[in-house]
Amino acid sequence: MDKYTYYPEIAIQQKQSVAKLWYNLSEISIFVKKIIMTKFFTSLFFILFLLSCIKEDGPDKNAFTLKEGDMLPEFSIKNETETISTANLKGKITAIIFFSTTCRDCQKAFSDIQALYEKYTDTPSVQIILIAREQTEEEVLRYFKDNKYNIPFFTDPDRRVYSLFADNTIPRLFLAGKDGKIVMTQTEYIGLNEIINTISLL
Repeated sequence: MDKYTYYPEIAIQQKQSVAKLWYNLSEISIFVKKIIMTKFFTSLFFILFLLSCIKEDGPDKNAFTLKEGDMLPEFSIKNETETISTANLKGKITAIIFFSTTCRDCQKAFSDIQALYEKYTDTPSVQIILIAREQTEEEVLRYFKDNKYNIPFFTDPDRRVYSLFADNTIPRLFLAGKDGKIVMTQTEYIGLNEIINTISLL
């Protein structure tokens, strides 16, 4: 037989090899697509998480915020056990902290907030008020339980109270003296030692 002789068996094997090759390429393509999609959705989730950290509405020089020397605004807020208002804060040193459990800067600050609460929990002249911005009680309780925090808090789901203090950005702290005048503010962080030192001077 010469080199042009047709071999049916070889032709079938070649067709099978080509078909197998195309099948493998198809499988590889599907696998690669899955990896790409997984990375895409992972990246998308991460971006959305970052946006939820309310640094997304970060500091704006033209945005409204109360400053040192301003008086605490008239407000009232309640949870299941108590109602807090500007009126019953008179004569007390008051630290008001706005937060969200989805905010990474807030998450970093919770250990200091917990320490601050524990330091003054038996000091009637110092009031620590924690207010969750745009969150429900269930969301905050779930996060606190998972991370073993036991700080009392209030919720401000519609920014009704928050809007009296600032336009944007959390965490935010407003520390006021017994006369209701703000003596310190902190934005995007909670400085425990700085707060304690300032309270000791009031």
